[in-house]
Parts: sequence; structure tokens; C-alpha cells
Amino acid sequence: MAAIRIQPARADDIPRLAEWMVAFVRELRSLSADPYLAAAPPLPAAAWAVRFRNSVGVADRFLLVASVDGDPAGFVWANEVLPFIPDSSVGAVGRIEACWVVPAHRKRGVARALVSALETELARRGVRFVEANWLMDNPDAGHAWAALGFAPCRTLVRKALPGERTPHG
Repeated sequence: MAAIRIQPARADDIPRLAEWMVAFVRELRSLSADPYLAAAPPLPAAAWAVRFRNSVGVADRFLLVASVDGDPAGFVWANEVLPFIPDSSVGAVGRIEACWVVPAHRKRGVARALVSALETELARRGVRFVEANWLMDNPDAGHAWAALGFAPCRTLVRKALPGERTPHG
């Protein structure tokens, strides 16, 4: 069985992470006609690198990388945020911004290991809930999140204003 290793991202991981994020967005664009993806030009790797640099070593941000038998395999990127009702007794919530696995390493437990490591760190900090979202046009992602124990709790709806055409609004 392959050995999956999860560790916090380091500065030397940032170029790879930035390239992975470009691939992740490209993949999302291929799956969905969501205007949020289609309307803006894709960010170049250098712009993603800046965003990732701002997450490494920051107390309320999480950037974990996975490797399988030493081969880079994926990442999870998350933040600790207030719940949507800030006065809630829930306190901070973990919000997964992105979780992506290199296609050659999918369906081998990498995403499960990444999310599990993130959950362990969030729980250590006293966080009791973690949230993620996915595109409706990507049912595989929905199935993956459900398999990891995530369940719908709110629904985001969107309406296109006059002059805007979208597949979902």
C-alpha cells in the first residue's frame, strides 16, 4: 500500500502549489459554465504564489501538502473564519478554500488524508465545524465530500440581473 504523507506547506512548496492551483481552476472551468469562473481571466501561477505565500505560517490559515511514496500528490487550503452568524456560540469555523489531488493520485485516499489532517489541526485549536463548497456541475466532488462526512447545511442561490445570462440563474 502506498504511503501518504501530509505536512504543512513550506516556502519551497509554493511554486508547485501555484501550478496546482492553475490546474485546479482549469479543471473547474472545464466542468462548469459558472460565470464566476468564465468571466475572469485565469490567475497566473505567480499570482497564486503570492496568495499561498500569505498563508504559510499564518495562525488562522492552513496549507497542507500530500505526497504518495515521496511523489507530490495534492493539497488542502483552508482558513479559520467566523460563522455566518458572528455572535454564534460556535466560535471559529474551518473553511476549506480548495482541496485538489493530482489526477494520477486520485481515489487512493489522498483527499481523505488531507482533510483528516486539517480536521485534526482545527480540533486541536478548538474549532468544532469545518465547511467546504463545490460546484453543482461537479457531482464527483459532491460525492467525495459526502464520503468524507460533509452534509449540506445551507444553500447558496444566485440570480442573474438583467443583461446577464448564466446556466444557474
